[in-house]
Amino acid sequence: MAAHYAFGATGGPATLVLRSRAIAPVAAAGTSMSLVVDEGVNTALGLTPPPHEFPLPAHLSGSAAHAVDGLALGLLLGAGDER
Repeated sequence: MAAHYAFGATGGPATLVLRSRAIAPVAAAGTSMSLVVDEGVNTALGLTPPPHEFPLPAHLSGSAAHAVDGLALGLLLGAGDER
């Protein structure tokens, strides 16, 4: 759980840096984070079993959840922007 919070805490500031008046890149960043961290870093650190030990729906739902999280964060960050 601590690793999840650590990545989440760094993901917020990273989103602020990556966001440039568009919401779509934020969702892409969330999906990329899912692929890099969930599929690579967690396994490399021994926090989770290798990706092939999880069914495809688990990977798809994780990627979708990260994309929705990125989209929601993008909407919140863009709520005060003047268009």
